[in-house]
Amino acid sequence: MARKPQCLFLRSIPSPRGKWCIVFLGASFLVVSLILALNVDVISLAIPLHEWKIYRIGCIFSSSQTTAHSPEAPQYISHAFHPLVGTGNLMFIYASLWGIAKKNGLTPTIPFTKLHDAFHLDLSPEQFFDLSDCDNYVFGMDECCLYDERTEQIFQRAVGRNVSLWGYFQSSRYFHPEHETDIRRQFAFKENIDVRANDIIKGFRLRSGDSMQKRPSVGIHIRRGDVLVKSFWRNFGFTVATREYFRHAMEYLKNKGVIDPIFLVCTNDVEWSRQNLAGFDVHFVENQTSHVDMAILTHMNHLILSAGTFSFFAGYLSSAQHIIYYKGWPRPGSKYAGMMDLSSFWLPEWIAME
Repeated sequence: MARKPQCLFLRSIPSPRGKWCIVFLGASFLVVSLILALNVDVISLAIPLHEWKIYRIGCIFSSSQTTAHSPEAPQYISHAFHPLVGTGNLMFIYASLWGIAKKNGLTPTIPFTKLHDAFHLDLSPEQFFDLSDCDNYVFGMDECCLYDERTEQIFQRAVGRNVSLWGYFQSSRYFHPEHETDIRRQFAFKENIDVRANDIIKGFRLRSGDSMQKRPSVGIHIRRGDVLVKSFWRNFGFTVATREYFRHAMEYLKNKGVIDPIFLVCTNDVEWSRQNLAGFDVHFVENQTSHVDMAILTHMNHLILSAGTFSFFAGYLSSAQHIIYYKGWPRPGSKYAGMMDLSSFWLPEWIAME
């Protein structure tokens, strides 16, 4: 009698129990893969999001059913606000959360962050739901700096459910221009920070013989140290603004009629800045918090920015006549560049130079 054909792999397993285990695991893998492919919610549910502290891998195997809130109950939306990310990153998360919430008719809520120490935020540190709850609708993206139009229809995808966000959401389109007034008002610095910033500015003016404060002020942000130290960031596509860029930007302002300015530099590489910005009336802000640095920059008449989210918000919160940013960030062709749409990061009226 002819033998039935068998899978060679299974024939190599002597134990019948072992064969059944392999078949069961294979079938389970196919079922889970099919669920992941067909359900965008579950794709997010199945990812252990260590960076953002939303651990939901168990939800895919949970037997609990989604529980809709009553029509009268508010639907909340929140974000993990990872405590280790920088000030500019947190500001983008807050501003984008605010814009996404308003577009979808949701109530934003946030945990305590270091932004509460610096700004007059409308949202007090209250968490009205667990970000890891299996009933939540989870939305996130690995690409840090792209605008995702699906955020405009979250209210349709998450009917009766709270919303957990993860990711950086670094596109000004999430909140600008519709919510510019709200964001600028909430990112007004607290009095102790603003007073400290103004005292530093006045001190530098006095040192330059400008006690009447009539000379134009130019704020310069130079980010170098942390980017240069970490090879991963360089390989990923982070770049630092060059000496030539700052020289070109200064010359541009001179040609635009900015005569006899006083330059105030906020940087994490004072030594490099001193060596490469010699020959100007340049003053270096040292040993201050990032909040004081940003507050100083927002009070300048003109700005020369370098790169990143800190530079963005220094420009966004200011009323500077000219705002210049470094065109060579991120490195063209890099993985970072592929995750970014510069046209929805910097504002169109700002000036790109290199």
